[in-house]
Order: sequence, then C-alpha cells, then structure tokens
Amino acid sequence: MCVTSKNCFAISLAPRRFQTTVSVLPHPGHFRKKEMKKFNLKDMKGGWFVGAFTPTAYSTDFEVGIHTHSKGEHHQDHFHKLGTEINLVLDGSVSINDTVFNKDDIFILYPYELSCVEYLTDVRICVVRNISDTTDKYKVDISV
Repeated sequence: MCVTSKNCFAISLAPRRFQTTVSVLPHPGHFRKKEMKKFNLKDMKGGWFVGAFTPTAYSTDFEVGIHTHSKGEHHQDHFHKLGTEINLVLDGSVSINDTVFNKDDIFILYPYELSCVEYLTDVRICVVRNISDTTDKYKVDISV
C-alpha cells in the first residue's frame, strides 16, 4: 500500500498484520543513493567489528564484538578501569566469576570488576563496551 501527498509518502511492504503507518517521510527525490558497505566478521580482529580500531566495519567511540570460544579454552582473567562491558550469551554456557550464564542471558561487568571466565560449552557472546579504548584491559593472574 502506498499513500502519497504533495510533501510526503508512506510505504509498507510488510503483510497487513505487521504494517506500521509512517505518517511523514521525505519526498522520494530527497533520498540519496548510497552504496551499502559489506564486511565479514572473519576479517575483523578478535571478533570486534565496531570501534576505534582497525580493522572495523564502523569507527566510533564504543565497541561491539562477537566472540567465539571453545569449551575449556583458556581466557586471561582481566578487568577494565574505564569501560563497562555488556555481554549477551548467543549460544552455549559460560561461568563468569562463579555465576553460570546460558543462551540469552545478559551480564554486565563494571569498571574494576574482575572477569574470571570458564567456558562450560562452546560459546558465542556478543560484547558491547561503552567506550572504545584498546588500552583499557588489565590482565590478572588468579591462583586457586
């Protein structure tokens, strides 16, 4: 369905039950063609694909990454002094600081909060950091 008027138009290509009415859009002549950029996560370093580093799909002052780890893989214990880290478990199970997180669980690590990790299964995690500072990672060796 397409509704037009002199200064605006609205288009919905979704089935009727999913349609949302958009009351004001610019005239079609106001849209500019811009080539979409395509990247592959395999080309990024350590799964990080948004942030102030190279390579990146989008350079900005925060970070986003998809990290894949194997069951039992060693992970360096660490903390951040400046950044807050928001994590979403996409697949698998992981223990962080003796708390188990499973698929669809979200956990947040705040500045100076130690991250002691054990991968209980193969895991995929989406990591978002509120700053992009590659020097804000401090390794710690914890002996049990």
